[in-house]
Amino acid sequence: TDADKAAIQKVLIPTFDKSKFASTDEIWEKRKSLFFKPKRSHGGKSVYRGESVSRKVFERLMMDGDVLIQNFQAAQRVPVDDPRSVLNNWKFDLRFFVYEDQIQMTAARIYQGQVTNFASPYGGFTLVQF
Repeated sequence: TDADKAAIQKVLIPTFDKSKFASTDEIWEKRKSLFFKPKRSHGGKSVYRGESVSRKVFERLMMDGDVLIQNFQAAQRVPVDDPRSVLNNWKFDLRFFVYEDQIQMTAARIYQGQVTNFASPYGGFTLVQF
């Protein structure tokens, strides 16, 4: 529905191709508020947060040209009622699996630190139902 589309659009992280920027110098200047992800990768491989990317890595990313650039958005904390909860300092983000403009499934990635650790109790993916 239009209401669903508006709600989803409101929370999507803006994603760009490098052609959206006037120059690589402009991207470098804005890098601290950006995230860089290769188009043909998965599982956090070769993903860089702009505030910690070196000039050498940045130049390689720009030369390869096959990179998506996103505005950095800090992950939300898992809401807990009890401050003693094991999930007290855990973060989450939502993943929408889409095919032909239709959401097929939604999952939440729940983790501590930088990446999902499937070996940790409570870490990994969980189904989200609306």
